[in-house]
Amino acid sequence: MVDSSQADDRKLIRLVRERRLLYARNNMPVASYYTQVKNLWDDVATIMGWSVADVRRKWSHIRNSYSRHLRNEMHGACTSKGRMVSRWYLADELEFLREHMATDMLV
Repeated sequence: MVDSSQADDRKLIRLVRERRLLYARNNMPVASYYTQVKNLWDDVATIMGWSVADVRRKWSHIRNSYSRHLRNEMHGACTSKGRMVSRWYLADELEFLREHMATDMLV
C-alpha cells in the first residue's frame, strides 16, 4: 500500500465523494455499472498518482475505519482506561457515507 498523509486521505475522500457511483448502491445493469466504476477508479488513481489497486485498497481501509467509528459511536465504545473513544479524524469528511452504510450501523 502507498504511504499516505492525512492530506492524501482527505483528497481521496473528496475524489470518491465526487463520484457517487463508487459508494452508492444503484439499480444499473451490471455490465454498464462495472465499466463505469472501473473508469472512475482509473480517474481517481490518475489524479492521486497511485495505482488503481492502491487507491481501491486505501479507500477500502478508510471505509472500514469509518464503519468501525460508527459502531464505536453507536455503542459508546471506551478505551481500556474507561474513557470514551475520541472522534476519528476523518469522520466529518465521511459523513456523506452514513446513509449508504449497513442499516445496523445507522445511529
